Amino acid sequence: MLRFLKNMLQLLLSPTRGWEDISADGTETQDLLEHGYYPLLGAVALSCFMKFWWVADITLAAVLTRAVLTFGTFFAGYFLVRFILDLFAGNLVYGEVSEKKLDTISIYCLSVLSFFILIENCIPANLTLLKFLPLFVALIAYKSARYLGVPSEDDFRYGLIAVVATVVVPMALYSGILLLSL
Repeated sequence: MLRFLKNMLQLLLSPTRGWEDISADGTETQDLLEHGYYPLLGAVALSCFMKFWWVADITLAAVLTRAVLTFGTFFAGYFLVRFILDLFAGNLVYGEVSEKKLDTISIYCLSVLSFFILIENCIPANLTLLKFLPLFVALIAYKSARYLGVPSEDDFRYGLIAVVATVVVPMALYSGILLLSL
């Protein structure tokens, strides 16, 4: 778990260097999921209960629904992001696509995105600045091109695919499910 958090912090501080550290780390996908991503999703789901402190007229059912939907959205989102990256980004890599690297990109990008939602849940004010944090995940996803082995002439196309897969789709899914739950 500590290596996972260290790598996430490195991605936040310097995405290019972060992907280099993740590449050198070589942690298996199952370990990333079990000791990093799933516990983080649990923390994000629990952070939904902070709304009890900030919102006066919220019910337990509404908070519980939001927590379950948040966890479920990011749990399913991993598989959706992974599918989209495999389907589209895999064609841009010379040679064989590393399934482990696609998994790792999906896990870390969604982890940073869910971490930003955890922060948003824990802050009582509705700060507009927090709504722009997913743009930073777009930068992290774009910088993963070298980690995946995408040639420099295809950086932009990969970047578009990675941003749509790791930011737009999960945020649209998250926002849509939360709107339907109201």
